[in-house]
Amino acid sequence: MKLGPRDTLTQMKSLSCRAAIILFAFILTLATLQTACWAQSSPSAAASAQNPDVYLITIDTLRADHVGCYGYKQVETPALDALAADGVRFTEAFTHSPITNTSHITILTGLLPSVHGVTDFGVPLSPQHVTAAELLKKHGYQTAAFIGAVILDSNTLAPGLDRGFDFYDNFPKTDSKNSDGTKKERWGRVERRGMEVVEHAEAWFEKHRAGPHFVWVHLYDPHDPYEPPPPFSEKYKDHLYDGEIAYADSALARWIAFLKKAGAYDNAIIVVTGDHGEGLGEHGEETHGLFLYDSTLHVPLILKTPLRTAAGAHRGTVIDAQVRTTDILPTILSATGVSAPAELNGESLLPLLDKKDDKKDDKKDDKKDGAKDSSDRALFGETDEMVARKLHAVLASGMLPILCVGETLEEREAGGTDAKVEGQIEAALREVDADRIAALVVAYEPIWAIGTGRNATPEDANTTIGTIRATVGRLAGGPAAE
Repeated sequence: MKLGPRDTLTQMKSLSCRAAIILFAFILTLATLQTACWAQSSPSAAASAQNPDVYLITIDTLRADHVGCYGYKQVETPALDALAADGVRFTEAFTHSPITNTSHITILTGLLPSVHGVTDFGVPLSPQHVTAAELLKKHGYQTAAFIGAVILDSNTLAPGLDRGFDFYDNFPKTDSKNSDGTKKERWGRVERRGMEVVEHAEAWFEKHRAGPHFVWVHLYDPHDPYEPPPPFSEKYKDHLYDGEIAYADSALARWIAFLKKAGAYDNAIIVVTGDHGEGLGEHGEETHGLFLYDSTLHVPLILKTPLRTAAGAHRGTVIDAQVRTTDILPTILSATGVSAPAELNGESLLPLLDKKDDKKDDKKDDKKDGAKDSSDRALFGETDEMVARKLHAVLASGMLPILCVGETLEEREAGGTDAKVEGQIEAALREVDADRIAALVVAYEPIWAIGTGRNATPEDANTTIGTIRATVGRLAGGPAAE
């Protein structure tokens, strides 16, 4: 029979001091053994005791070169800057797709777009591909997602993205017009301000204090149209895109302040990144979704690890190696001790932190400007097959210093198309002078835009990249790009 506190105390008073100590030790030992057995049989209990909270914040349409801690002086981003000072900033992080739901699926699955198959709005995520929320939930995490735009609504344009989340903050079903026939404003119907997204996250957290938590917060504000609220609309009236970034940063600041007040910040893993960038008129692209330039692929990536751990000692670290958004999920799994699925296309970023430590004592830096870092990870940028064909068509005009090749799904399934792909490459590159080819190799290697069939694999990409390098090297009159 289990003794209550009062019964235990009464019996202890009636025993000798020696007997009381023995009895108390027995009860304490029994309770400890029961707790240990329960923890071993309950993944949730074990996770609560050992695993840190994980907070993923994605800021939509955020270029790396428009953030303060990345050197941009025309916008104030104190929350992002402070988080970078508390963690690790990756200067050369790239997304695999300039499309919101495609890139978010990549972040949450660790898979390339051509692998997970979500290459357009409304395409469901296949059940065979597991999500971050599903993986963490199996290890006792409470999971929730708070989105800022209807394009990530799992009931409509992003089916399957809610898998594994205990709560997914979809948009309410509503008519697009008022009773008088006028069109309703988009706020609350197709878009939420960042502050509202954070308010929803805070309200959920208050009701679900017990951890560990995996919470994804999506801030959509920098996406066009650029309409920041006051005072950002006045302060940044001549560059409203930056005003939206400053406003999103203020929403991030509120979320970070809430986590600190709740005592959830220090021991948390926090990842902040952009899903893609924004053209802003560069290369003739005002927004995003078409081209695969740095303007739409280069995104900020900041990682804060638990401050009391060895990894937490990397505060203020800057990593210059090229990394990808497919590396985010493997990093989270590695940091939480959760086994990663074999199919992941990315790699954990944690080894780069260890490598940075190894170099701290080196006073000489042999890396020249523009030289390839030995830690660089090859990026496979993808766009829709029809978009790739359009890019290929305009390459000859000299407009684009990147290369795209394409083949139909039927051609790929039939096999034997290597000669055709090489012919496409050679025909396109012959329209570009040798100086342009050299610039292509130096400036963009190893970032290549490869338009392929929808069932393409990373192996297909590697084959095509190899063909590109060999052809470029031959036409340029020099060795193939390394």
